[in-house]
Amino acid sequence: MKPVIYVDMDGVLADLDGMLASQFGLDEATLLSDRQRRSDLITESIKKNGLQHWLSIPPIHPEKWYQALGLWDVRGSRLEVLTSYGEQNVGDYGSRAHGMKVSWLRSFYDSTFAGFNGVQFCEQKALFARPHTILIDDQPDNVRGFNEAGGIGILYTAATHGAVITRVDQAIARVKQMETQCS
Repeated sequence: MKPVIYVDMDGVLADLDGMLASQFGLDEATLLSDRQRRSDLITESIKKNGLQHWLSIPPIHPEKWYQALGLWDVRGSRLEVLTSYGEQNVGDYGSRAHGMKVSWLRSFYDSTFAGFNGVQFCEQKALFARPHTILIDDQPDNVRGFNEAGGIGILYTAATHGAVITRVDQAIARVKQMETQCS
């Protein structure tokens, strides 16, 4: 099977933590260490900004992502966005979170968006883990669960973007090597 690369949205493609830190006067380390506080601030941002919450999140390294995603697509990997549902219990915004996330992707990754074979919404990302699947995610628990379920999970931080791309390239090579050994 060809490699499938699942790319998380919030924290990988979209700088949700940077936007929240700026909006609420915090440092990003606080958000990374206190996930409940992060969740509360997301809810507060949605209540304050409505549907604009999603569209106000800046992208992380878009030019670098264009290059990596395009290369992986050309080399035969299947690309999908695998993102959580978002805050579902904030007024009537939860039902529209999916559409806003897709709108965000189109607005920042329009030319690359066609390369994505889909947008999957799931809280339990480990359900997508298979030996030929790779997850790029900023949440250590998601990466750990994906690895434990048999996939290849890679932890993302904007500061280590280049190293993450190299690790994904290495994972793709391992998947392709497994594919030729099983043929």
